[in-house]
Order: sequence, then C-alpha cells, then structure tokens
Amino acid sequence: MKTNNKKILFNNCEISLEKIKNAKILIIGETIIDQYIFCEGIGKSSKDPFIIMKDLHSQKYLGGAAMVAKNLSNFGSRVTLLSCLGDKYQYKSFIENKLGKLIKTKFINKLNSPTIIKKRYIEDISKYKMLGIYSLNDQPLNNLQEKKFINLVKKEVKKNDIVIVCDYGHGLISNPIAKQIYSSSKFLAVNAQINANNVNNYSINKYRNLDCLVINESEIRNQLRDKFSHIEKIISKITKELNLKNCLVTMGKNGSVVYSKKDSKFYYSPAYASNIIDKVGAGDTLLAFFASNLALKNNITTSMFISSVAAGISVENLANSSPITKQSLIKKIKFLLYKK
Repeated sequence: MKTNNKKILFNNCEISLEKIKNAKILIIGETIIDQYIFCEGIGKSSKDPFIIMKDLHSQKYLGGAAMVAKNLSNFGSRVTLLSCLGDKYQYKSFIENKLGKLIKTKFINKLNSPTIIKKRYIEDISKYKMLGIYSLNDQPLNNLQEKKFINLVKKEVKKNDIVIVCDYGHGLISNPIAKQIYSSSKFLAVNAQINANNVNNYSINKYRNLDCLVINESEIRNQLRDKFSHIEKIISKITKELNLKNCLVTMGKNGSVVYSKKDSKFYYSPAYASNIIDKVGAGDTLLAFFASNLALKNNITTSMFISSVAAGISVENLANSSPITKQSLIKKIKFLLYKK
C-alpha cells in the first residue's frame, strides 16, 4: 500500500473510532461466563486409562453478549445489554462489576436454569485446551418469560441506533423474539453461532432483512448444506434467501469476505493475528466493530480493516482477559500500516 493511501486509511480509522463514542447501541444475547481452570499433568492413573491433572488456579472472564457490550463501552458508546441470567440472577454482581457502571443492563431471570458458564481446562504452560464443560439449560423461555423479553425488546430497540444480536442458540432468542428484533430495529447486525451444544439444530432462518450478518465459513456451509461451492456463490445465495444488505464471512487464517448488496461487490480482508492463543470471542469482536462502523456510515474497507484488526488482538489473548481499548486498537493499526 502506498504511503498516501496508508495515511488516508489511518485517518479514516481514527475518525471512525471517534464516531463510535456517540452511538447508542443495544446488545441482545446470552451472557456467558468463560471460566478457565489451569492445570498441570501429574501422570497416568494407576487404576484406569486416563491422565491425572492437578488444579492450579482458575479465572472467570466475561463472555458472550456481555463481552461485546464491554468492548464497545470501552470506546465510549452508550451501551445497553439485554440478556438473561439463571435462577436468582446467579452471578449478577460479578457480571455487573466486570461490565462497569457505564453499561445499562436489563436481565430476565430464566427459571430452572443456571447462568451459563463454559469451563475450559487448560494446560498451564502451553495453554492447550484439554476439556470443556458447559453449565447451561438450552430449553427455550416459557411463554411468560418470552412475552416479558419481547416487551423489553420493544422498549429498548426504540432508544438505540444500533442493535447487535449475539445468538449462541442456548434458548434465549426464539422465533417470535427474533421477529420482534428484526422488524423494529433501525440497524440490525446478527451473529448466530454453531457450537458443540447446538450443532444439530442450528439455523439462522429465523432472521430476515438484516443490515449485517456475521458468520463463519463452516456455519454458512452447514446452513446451506453446501461443502464445496465457491464461497462467493454461497454468500450470494444466503444474501438472497434472507434479504441481507451485507454478509461478512470469516475464513480463519484466510481472513474474511464481505458481500455488499448495495455495491454488488465482494470485499476481502486478510487475517491480522500474529500469535494465536485463544479463538474464543474472535467472531463476537469482529461483529461488534464491523457492525458499529458500518452503521455509522463508514465505508466497508475501513470497517473491515478495523474489525479484522480488533479480532486479531482478541485471539492474541486468553478469553477476555484484556478487553480491547481504543489505545490498543490504534496502536495495532499504526503498527500494521507502518511496519517496515
């Protein structure tokens, strides 16, 4: 890239990130606590064929929709989080303390359910993930809870310029709730994810007329039952089926691609991660920054660049141990543009 073009892109990034602080953003989705239990190997069991590990220490981090809210709040955005917690609002104090006072929270209590915790057992030195255990109830909300949540959606959507949905398929967002969201939002971006818990019943068909869908390549291929077609053909198909304005597909080490219906054009971006430690939350981070920048009328090239760099920072840290700040993002952008 020529020096002048680098300066233009850097200036565009600074202007774009400054604009985020004036945005009113509603985040809807499951709040998740990511708990990492760090262990070291002791040896093989003398009685059964399995490895014995010693529990050294553990750490809890914000995950899911709460992490998205925290990252955008760090840039000065006026953020509201609409989510659910388990019985007796389990871990509410922990979550609100981590979120900070600038984020407004609206939680419903999902009965007969825990607050979602995803435990990952990690080898302490290598940080290699050995085992994951999820504490959750993915049953849908009951009728009373669903009506309550729909009423909250109606109320909060009116107050916000941008709505970002993080749908992990853990029972919060039903078809009626999804319809209420996409039929009333001024600008709507959605990330609906495949995970070990929902792989057999995953679908994004409950969403329509989105300003932006963020999805990874395996998810979109699973949705369309198409393993081999070129990615541009697949994106074009889902854009037409769901009436999307923009569709961003992440492709791991191959970066990401966006199709803009308005431009009738595909845009590509490389991946910017140099030292991958943990991919948890990378898609959420990319969603947060791409959607907010796009909603604020920033061009797709700048929006892709900012969000891809932010996702690159995310995977270089364990879980949400180092939330992304404006200072860290600008520093990384400057390094990438002007490194020799």
